[in-house]
Amino acid sequence: MVSGKVIVLFLLVLLSCTLTASAQSLSSEVENIQIQAQKYESQEISFLQLKMLLNQARENIVSKIENQRIQISGQEENRNELGWSTESIQQLLGEPTGYDEWLWFENLRQSKRVKEKIAKWEKTIWDGQKIKITLNAWPQALQHEQEIIQFYWIDLDLKFKKPEDRLEKNKIIQELDTAIQNYKNQTTDIKEFAKTTVELEKQLQTFSENNQKNCAAAMENFFEFTPQERLRTQWQGVLFEGQNFELELNLDEGKEPDHNYQYWNARVDFRPTTDNFKLPEFLPQENNLQEEIANQQPEELIQELKKRLNQIKEFAKTLDIIPNASAGQQIQENLYWIQEASNVLNQKANNQEYGYTLEKLAQDWEQIFQEFTTNYEKNTITEKRFNVLVLDEQKEQTSAYCQAKETDCGENNVCQNAVCVSALGGNEICDNQQDDDLDTLNNCEDPDCFETCRNPPEINENSFPEPQNSPEQENSISEPESNPENSNPGSENNELENSNPELNENNSLQNTGNVLLQANENESRCGESVCRTNQVCNSEKGWCDCRQGFFDCDGEWLNGCESQSSCKQCQTNQDCAQTRCSEDNRRLTEFECKQGDSYTENIASVELAGSCEILNSGEIRAGVWISAWGEGFENFNEFKQEYYSQDDKSHCLKEFESFKQERIELQKSLNNELLEWFYENSVKQKVNDFEKHTRSIRAIYESFIRVNGDLARSMTCLNMTQLPAEIQPISKVKLDAGNGYVEIWEEKKTTAFFAEGQQTQTSVEVISPYATFWFFPTREEFKEEFKKHFFEEGPESEGPSPDELKQIRNDLQVIQKIERISDLFGGEAKLVMEIRDGSEAIARGVFSIDPVNLVRFDKTLDKPEDTDVTLVVGLDFMYGIMEGIFKEQFENDVQKPYWEEQFEFEIDDALIEIKIFSNLIGGLLSGQIIVEPFYQLPNTLLALQELMTLMPKG
Repeated sequence: MVSGKVIVLFLLVLLSCTLTASAQSLSSEVENIQIQAQKYESQEISFLQLKMLLNQARENIVSKIENQRIQISGQEENRNELGWSTESIQQLLGEPTGYDEWLWFENLRQSKRVKEKIAKWEKTIWDGQKIKITLNAWPQALQHEQEIIQFYWIDLDLKFKKPEDRLEKNKIIQELDTAIQNYKNQTTDIKEFAKTTVELEKQLQTFSENNQKNCAAAMENFFEFTPQERLRTQWQGVLFEGQNFELELNLDEGKEPDHNYQYWNARVDFRPTTDNFKLPEFLPQENNLQEEIANQQPEELIQELKKRLNQIKEFAKTLDIIPNASAGQQIQENLYWIQEASNVLNQKANNQEYGYTLEKLAQDWEQIFQEFTTNYEKNTITEKRFNVLVLDEQKEQTSAYCQAKETDCGENNVCQNAVCVSALGGNEICDNQQDDDLDTLNNCEDPDCFETCRNPPEINENSFPEPQNSPEQENSISEPESNPENSNPGSENNELENSNPELNENNSLQNTGNVLLQANENESRCGESVCRTNQVCNSEKGWCDCRQGFFDCDGEWLNGCESQSSCKQCQTNQDCAQTRCSEDNRRLTEFECKQGDSYTENIASVELAGSCEILNSGEIRAGVWISAWGEGFENFNEFKQEYYSQDDKSHCLKEFESFKQERIELQKSLNNELLEWFYENSVKQKVNDFEKHTRSIRAIYESFIRVNGDLARSMTCLNMTQLPAEIQPISKVKLDAGNGYVEIWEEKKTTAFFAEGQQTQTSVEVISPYATFWFFPTREEFKEEFKKHFFEEGPESEGPSPDELKQIRNDLQVIQKIERISDLFGGEAKLVMEIRDGSEAIARGVFSIDPVNLVRFDKTLDKPEDTDVTLVVGLDFMYGIMEGIFKEQFENDVQKPYWEEQFEFEIDDALIEIKIFSNLIGGLLSGQIIVEPFYQLPNTLLALQELMTLMPKG
């Protein structure tokens, strides 16, 4: 009952007081953390000793802004203190170290994108050989209907360093080089090589994530050189936003260094927003996707791209509701298509193929982002690129290519069936525009009309002069380079200096004879040339190029670009086109294998590369990766993508090894000696900080819960069911001191909890930790706290809130009891309760009970004169009551891990109140509580009994 709670307020005041230790400066705490971390690394203290010292350091750090905690009451989480505001964190930690547009909603267990980016803090305190410690403030939120409450947790995060955290470039290059040699020696295949690069890349990614803040210095140290900077623009927009995942359309726009080649590389990123949701496995299909895309015109590609974006959205809606492997496969196939299409659009725009320009490409992408995405934005990025060529395979080549050679058949001859024959004889009429004698020549072109026309046609004896081949031209006629990372005509490896107009950069020989060729309906003119099958006009250069994905390998210009495979070196004339007649039938056209000069060709490359990106906001992003292209590496990227999309067990294995290492360290550290050390160095030193001591033990206990759960989760991923032999449950450890009690133990269990949501509900072995712990102030601290609260902090009044007063007035039974208590003392009861230690008063308060004001409690320095009765309670008696009740409550509170059924422990206020009143009545009857004047003892007992009858209703 409310009235009972007011009386108990006086008796429970100690439990509501939190003493704040004088906090050291933040720099002093950081220095102290570094000292303790060094002690751990030098094995002067154990892992759990370090954890406890870190907990104390955190307490000291947050005490600086303790009074700025965000308060919330009446919510379903039943929380009173959530954390801190952005302003409080900035006051403590300075400017943010980064920003995030994703916010974790704790009560929903889900990430959500927010409109404005949110500040976050992660400061490295210690980065040693074994461990890394960071001071973090991560944004969190609770959502209640339409209300969103944002706050921060402050934490010191301790992590064991994995091997990839201490990467050595030479070691990575050595492993990569071994993988290359094994592949080249056919010990492994391209799939195994791609898998190895994925495993190495994941190590590199961890390295880059851990060095984002000092990216440039870390990369320069790793790659051992200082790079040049370049600017690029990143386009970002949300393509799909569901309950479980989000798809984001990204576009990188920039210019290749030292080239005029402009690129616009698109990709769609998948991001889960709930725990354990991932895209189903992607299985690449064997197809001619690149060739199919290359054969389409830009306008066709843009329309197909829009169609596929719509398909992705529809499949995403299905996948977001029900996990569906088919929908996941369709999404990823479309994502792969978009990447390939963006590369082809780059090439077509840079080459102005079909008149498609870079300006038009920019307009098309702008329209796509506006039409298909939300939260669309552009960011200018300053990028530093690093690279090391692990494989730079070159080959000495002698150019050999098919070239046309024409021979004039002579004045009176004509070419028929690839043979020069005489054109004399026959009945040719010289003015009817017809070939009367069927020798393929008519009228004045026929030598039979020479006398009549007196104007024979002039024939150029050398219509096709032999080209003066440069190495670049020779290379283009032989097999072109194929670099998936840089395969565009404008890039360094493919750009040609073509000084001979008869030989273009896409292996097309141009007809430059005197006969002006006419284009049929399937062909088009290009300057003085006619573009044939699979050719497009390069208006800038004034000749025809092979369309992307096609090659002219036989030297025959009449059949256009006939091959869909890169041209190989010809060996003999038989590798070239068959001899034929010229289009005007006056010349014999032969094709021969022409030998050119020798040159060195780069045919394959494997590169280790990295970058540091600085965004508009100042945020720094780091990345390191491995790329490969050229002979033997044609399908490298597809297999890499396959391994990334699969449920990669190697990641689970690395996580498992890390968790196992931490578990073994915890296991070695927890013993009775540790608890004794904690008691001597913490509890006895600051006995008044019993709440902090409780939080320290709780943090240790929760460390076991976390690592044991992580172990079980990674074991489920690896299909393991049994724990390693070196991991065993901890036997019971115990601390039983006068003002504190700790008991922690573990049991080995089997549970399917960690397989929930998976197809197979496999049970795994797990170690469940249990604990009981509490701390209570010593008698002297109990005394000092009472004196401080009642005499040093000054007078203070307490009483029911307006709502509680209204509740009391509407309860007739309560009002009648208040009236009976008041009547015992003449209409208004004023009871003074005074706690004494011998003759010294250490606490004094007045309870006023009457029908008008109901119930009120006032702290007072001096004893009021107009009181009805004074209760003098000895300190030892009161301390014994409070300690007994406290111990009884918390000794029954056994903590359990989250994977076991929970019975939430709650303090029963009504039960505590009944016990307090029972002890007070017992003290009055036994004489341990003195009543002044003594004749008021009966009335006092009656009053307390009346109040106690209200307790169950409280």
